[in-house]
Amino acid sequence: MSTTAQADGRVESRVANYAGFFEKDSSKDSQAHMDNRLENYTDVINGYYDGATELYEYGWAQSFHFSRFYKGEGFLQSLARHEHYLAAQMNLKPGMKVLDVGCGIGGPAREIARFSDAHITGVNNNDFQIGRARKYTAKAGLSDTVNFVKGDFTKLSEQFGENTYDAVYAIEATVHAPTFESVYGQIFSVLKPGGVFGVYEWVMTDQYDASNPEHRRVAHGIEIGDGIPEMRTHADSRKALKAVGFQIEHEEDLADRNDYVPWYYPLEGDFSKAQTIGDYATVFRTTKFGMWTTSTMVWCLEKIGVVPKGTWAVGETMKQAASALVEGGQKKIRYQASHMSSVAQEPQILARKDLPINQAKWVTLKVIEWKDQDGIARRWEVAERTTRKGEIDAVAILAVLHSKKKDFKPSTIIIEQYRPPIEKYVVELPAGLVDAGESPETAAVRELEEETGYKADSIMETSPVLVSDPGMTNANMKFIALDVTLNEDAPDPKQKLEAGEHIVKRVVELDGLNDELKAYSKRGFAIDARLAHFAIGWDMARKLIDTKSSSN
Repeated sequence: MSTTAQADGRVESRVANYAGFFEKDSSKDSQAHMDNRLENYTDVINGYYDGATELYEYGWAQSFHFSRFYKGEGFLQSLARHEHYLAAQMNLKPGMKVLDVGCGIGGPAREIARFSDAHITGVNNNDFQIGRARKYTAKAGLSDTVNFVKGDFTKLSEQFGENTYDAVYAIEATVHAPTFESVYGQIFSVLKPGGVFGVYEWVMTDQYDASNPEHRRVAHGIEIGDGIPEMRTHADSRKALKAVGFQIEHEEDLADRNDYVPWYYPLEGDFSKAQTIGDYATVFRTTKFGMWTTSTMVWCLEKIGVVPKGTWAVGETMKQAASALVEGGQKKIRYQASHMSSVAQEPQILARKDLPINQAKWVTLKVIEWKDQDGIARRWEVAERTTRKGEIDAVAILAVLHSKKKDFKPSTIIIEQYRPPIEKYVVELPAGLVDAGESPETAAVRELEEETGYKADSIMETSPVLVSDPGMTNANMKFIALDVTLNEDAPDPKQKLEAGEHIVKRVVELDGLNDELKAYSKRGFAIDARLAHFAIGWDMARKLIDTKSSSN
């Protein structure tokens, strides 16, 4: 069996080896199998698409994705509308530089280019699909506006550079990545500030229960028949988008709309649901007789060497996927999420000017005349807040998050916020000013909910009055620890930010906080001293405890 690429880019050995990455019976498909697929995800994906691509073209279209249907709407028309909807939601415009991640054979890229007049680059790690994408694009006369390159979507910044694209989209493609973070993080890095990422994602719904054998059987059927190392949940997708820095502007479950016919109808083989005469051919291919006909044809073509060995076996897994997708749709445990996420516009410092004291709103500059310990008269310049309403200026908040289900270790919430004085984004603790008549504890509870959406259960600790930078200012604060119980079944709490506030929140395990801050620093963020001191202290305490335990 050849391990050398054919002239069209397909490799016979990886097609033949594809099915070996899975156990057909979901109950026998172990964590070791899944770990092997994730580690070798490029072989899984390429083996699958070397065998499946022509079958998709024959049985589906040049756009390898699902779509919703309106009454009387043809199959191909629905696919195009689905692509137009994404482009419209992303506000793609003529001349924009756009990246299509996991572009297949370029069907969506060509359609979106026609619709938006944007310049689109498709990236894909499969030589066979790239070759076909270029051929079809040239035939369509779109080579000047649509091009395709081979690349790994977990290494986009290495190939394209950071801050390169105005927009990025992915249509049912990033589900193939070993983790959502690995691909979303790369997409974030290649987007320009203010750019937008639109994605149709394959995920399981909140009703999916991985411990339920029937649910797991459905998910496994989708995995084995669609070249997916591991199906993940909607919560996993949202968490990953936020973890890498995206702000989610819009999301919806397109599979949960009350449509005239369901999104999965072309897989059912039910002629009664065909919306146009032309759709009967598509429906026929998923009838029992239609699938037998295709299977027999592919078996014969493989025997005479027209298609690579293993193509028939890949086709058989696709039949398993079709059944699982229909069942998942009917049971509402398979979900097609539509996410629209953005990279915040990069702030710009326009000028630094001297400010007359009488125009200052938040701080004032004073001179202190004093005598030191030797009786020598001295002067000291000091910045003072003008906003102090009582004895305390502000509070810094350490929220200690505990899992209601004990699914994760104790964690905390950190925020990212641009600070003009240092012209950088700063990673810091939630914090805020104390209002008139308000206790520091009440201010801490209020500020935590406003900046992060999380509600405190109780006050764990209140520090004495602390000074922040006594050589520069008389500003002071209290450090307040709050206990927060996190219910994983509840939706992510929404921030209550004021106009002009741009705060990104992140939940980080306390044991990994110091390492996270080091990673932030390498990415160019500034680290707030109070947060850094706490993280270093937590790390040192753990090391001392470990040293003491090992010595005993």
